[in-house]
Parts: sequence; C-alpha cells; structure tokens
Amino acid sequence: MLERVVLVCGLLLLAAGCGGAPEETAGPPTTELPTGPGTVAPQPGTPEPPAEPLRPVPSVQELYEAVQRAPDDYRTRALFAVALHRAGRRDEALEQFQKVVEQQPDTPYLIDLGVAYASLQRMDESEATFKRALESAPGHPAALYHLGNLTRRRGDTTEAISLYRQAIESKPEYLLAHFQLAESLRQGGQLEQAYRGYERVVSLDPKAPPELKAFDGALLQLASIDLQMGATERAVEFLQVLIGATPEHPTAHLLLGQALSKLGRQDEAQQQMAIHQRITSQQSAAQ
Repeated sequence: MLERVVLVCGLLLLAAGCGGAPEETAGPPTTELPTGPGTVAPQPGTPEPPAEPLRPVPSVQELYEAVQRAPDDYRTRALFAVALHRAGRRDEALEQFQKVVEQQPDTPYLIDLGVAYASLQRMDESEATFKRALESAPGHPAALYHLGNLTRRRGDTTEAISLYRQAIESKPEYLLAHFQLAESLRQGGQLEQAYRGYERVVSLDPKAPPELKAFDGALLQLASIDLQMGATERAVEFLQVLIGATPEHPTAHLLLGQALSKLGRQDEAQQQMAIHQRITSQQSAAQ
C-alpha cells in the first residue's frame, strides 16, 4: 500500500508537487472511521462510499447463545448486532443495536446505531442519532463524516462540505472524509479544490479495504480531470498506477485507452479498449 502512495506522490511532485492543482480549471469530469455495519451512502448519482472493513466476529448462532447466557454484556450484544447486520438481517440487527445503546450509550455505539438506521432508510432517526453522538463527543470525526453523507444524500452539498471539513479538522488523516470532501467539491463545480482533495487522498497510506477503494477512486478522478484538461501524459501515469494495483478495473482501462488514443498510441489504445470490453462482458455475465 505504501509503495503505491510513494509512486503517486512521485508523479505529483514531477507534475506540480503534492498538493498542487491542475494547470487550468474546467467542469466536472464525465465519469475509519466506519464504526458500524456499514457507511451512510451519499447522494444518489455519486460513487457509493466504500464499505467498511470487516471485523472478524463469531457466528450469529454463537453470539446469540452468548447473549442469552449474559444479556447484560453489551459488548457481546454489539458483536451480535454486527453479525446480524452482515448476515442481511438488518431489522433484527437494529433491535440489538438499540438495546446496546440502552445498556451503554457510548459514542461508538451511537454511531453504530445511526448507521443501522440509515441502512434501513430511516434517515431522520439516523441523523438524530449521529447528532446525539456529537452531543456526547463534540467534534467526533466519524459522527461528522456520517452526517456529511446524510446531508449530501439530501442534496445539500454546501453543508456536506462543511461537515467533511469539520471531520478532517478533528482527524487530519481521515482518508474517507478527504475523499468524500473531494467528491462533494467536484459535484459542486469546485474542480480545482476537488483536485487538491484527491491529491490529499493519494498522499495518505490506505490501511483497510474501504480506504483502498477510496484511494483508487481518487486516482481515477485525478486521471479523469487531467484527461479532460489536456494533461494526457500525466493521466496515463495515474491510470497505470491504478491498473497496476487493480488490474480488473474496467473504467481505468477505458480511460487509459482514450488517453493513449489522444497521444497517437493507437495499438496500445486498442489493447486497453479490448481489456475494457472483456472485463465489462464478464461482469455482465456474472450478474
């Protein structure tokens, strides 16, 4: 993971320096702290936030039996709730998360409960729970991050940007918050600031699957913006890093084919387009 960060920062230093911006501005391109069973999705039409890393837990049945033996053990009940959620039994999971908070209304459990509400589309209750978490722990980055996602989902990009920035102020290396901030800035037409935000994402070392997914998403957006603005060779370099880490990334191959074609490297461009077609066909067949 760290090697990818070093390589990307090397590209940015060669081009404009880590934290730099593209040469010109243009319109949007065409293209934890997660603590609970999942993350709150942002506004539809934007990339879904990365799923949270899986914490190893015993089986649902084992945890059920443990809760029956010790109903006052809120830690075991919390694990039981997470296991139920991951098994797709979200209504049952919510009931257990509610009981956990009744037993121990600590901030992490409130955040888990807020995420559980959101997973059932109970957004008002989710928002109220995250705000309750902030009352007990003002400035808590995960609560601010999830509130940002809820706000962005409602279409209030300005408020979402503010919440993500507050989360980052509390935790400067909060990679997921940096990514969602950059996405919100891009959505709001602030392309230069969005580009800097994606640069910040790829300057951080992703440590878990959701962060890796956000890192790759930032690479894709950097390449997409560069390609749109005529920085084609740099776009190729970003895409090559992305494909080296995620060989079966169909959009990366598509954009790389387009970039190579602009550079007059038609044979290589056709190869990338063929790979893109193969991957998308395989994915369609698997659905």
